[in-house]
Amino acid sequence: MQLLFAVLALASSVLAAPVTPLESRQEAVCSGDGFDAPYSLSCSELASRVEYPLGPVGSKAGGVVFLVHGTGSQGSETWGPGPYLSILPNKGPGYDIAWFNSPSRSLEDAQTTAEYIAYNVLELAKKSKTGKVFVIGHSQGNINIQWALRFFPSIRNKISGFASLAGDFHGTAEGPLLCTTQNLAQGGCAPSVIQQSIGSKYLDAMNAGEGGSALVNTLSLYTIYDDIIQPEVINPTSELNGANNVRVQDLCTPAYATDHFGMTVAAPAFYATLEMLQNGSFDQSKFDAKTHCTYLSDSTIPNPFVVVPGIIKEAALDVLAVTFYGPKVAAEPKLKRYVCEKGSASSYCE
Repeated sequence: MQLLFAVLALASSVLAAPVTPLESRQEAVCSGDGFDAPYSLSCSELASRVEYPLGPVGSKAGGVVFLVHGTGSQGSETWGPGPYLSILPNKGPGYDIAWFNSPSRSLEDAQTTAEYIAYNVLELAKKSKTGKVFVIGHSQGNINIQWALRFFPSIRNKISGFASLAGDFHGTAEGPLLCTTQNLAQGGCAPSVIQQSIGSKYLDAMNAGEGGSALVNTLSLYTIYDDIIQPEVINPTSELNGANNVRVQDLCTPAYATDHFGMTVAAPAFYATLEMLQNGSFDQSKFDAKTHCTYLSDSTIPNPFVVVPGIIKEAALDVLAVTFYGPKVAAEPKLKRYVCEKGSASSYCE
């Protein structure tokens, strides 16, 4: 948590436009596959929150990489400073880049956020040269992806792989502490923060049955020095049954220091993800620590793996968004009706 308090002093100079609530939806609700959960938003709204930072997609032989940010952030803040934008487009066969921009900075109900992910995986797959999408998430972005995989199963065969960076699949012990503070000061907590807290109804539902395991080819990368999601040493929250679960310290050395926000620019995490993207899997035994634990290859200026100002800015924006902007509620959002209908919960549904 030290990073969060340290960056608050910097936040006023870097804060982006205030978070705005979801607009009222006048259009018809989007219809989807009959086996999927129903959408609650219009197709145009769901499509409007994806950005193509390098222009239209569909031309790169490697297909589309879809980047999903975490709590309090936006696509450009999480992914703009690092290697996923500066290196991937021209690596190997080349990859098209798309990223998600949550209308609420992913502070509202995470169930709704997952609808954006599910819808756009299907749409991006139609544009991708490979007919599939490779998804990469950071923090909450990973449980948005996992929820979409669990309750919108039509997307599974459209995903070639899923790389999770600092994913809180089993929640974080930091959530209740943050919510206690916000409840006292603001009379409520951000919905998605409650949902990410250990023991939430959301996490219980997501991890029920098959949702507690990898549903597509999944690589989960995490750091023992994560200052936002805990635990990551004993019973790591980032580990998912059936996934290839990898601590970056095991790739480099126990002293390799990167925190929660640093995972988006950590060299070992990027190169492990790149190997999975190119080869369909990551083999830890073949990882070259001498070249991939430090910045020694893929030379670009500025160094995409050492972008401290960008990471501090992202952390500052995330802290301010979670603390001062977005909706605050006294209790966790009710689970969608489809959750109970599909047997992932027996109560607490709408």
